Parts: sequence; C-alpha cells; structure tokens
Amino acid sequence: MTIFPIFMSKFQSRFIINIIIAIILTTATSSCGGSSRDSHNDNYRDISIQKESQAYKSGYDEAKKMLDENLPKEQIHSRLLDTRARIYLIEQRHNKVEAANYQQGFVDGIKENNPTLASEIF
Repeated sequence: MTIFPIFMSKFQSRFIINIIIAIILTTATSSCGGSSRDSHNDNYRDISIQKESQAYKSGYDEAKKMLDENLPKEQIHSRLLDTRARIYLIEQRHNKVEAANYQQGFVDGIKENNPTLASEIF
C-alpha cells in the first residue's frame, strides 16, 4: 500500500477514511469517560424515541438496506463505522433527539430483520 491517495484503490481509500473516522470518534467519546459505546448511549438515555419520526425511519431503512445487500463481515464492519459517523454528524448538525431516533431505528432494523447479527453486534 502506498501513501499516495492517487495510487490507492477505491477499497483502500474507503478503508483509510473509516479508520480515521473511527479514531476521531473514539478520541471524542473517550474524553467523556467510559467506553465509547457506553458514553454514546448515555447521551441518549433520557431521550424518548419517536418511531414515527423521519430520522427513525431513515435509520431503520438504512439497516434494512445493509442487510438486503448480504455483505461479508468486513463490509458490515465498515458500514457500522459509517453509521456511527453518520449518527455523530446528525447530533452535531441537528440535535441529540434526531441522532437518538436514527440510532434506535438502525438498531431496531437490524434486530427485527436479522436477530443473529444483532446478537453479535449489540
């Protein structure tokens, strides 16, 4: 692998971007204390999820779309990192309520459409 982006394949570029996003999110959430998963979920603990909201439906649809593609584990992992980054951006650009709704929609979409994968992830 070369360090020059011009010579990288599309997969290599996406992989590096996902790693950078993961590092940024880990750093940002670890400063709040606890693990990144616990810290992130604590931010949404007091928020009432609105299943009829557009954010919830978008998260649910995104999970269903990912599952319908029947991706290998490496690509599922990449998609989960993308989703975590999307949730962070929703929170930053909009608000915590929409981010919580999107996240719960995504989680519910996986739990309802592929319980086996959900038990591995969550």
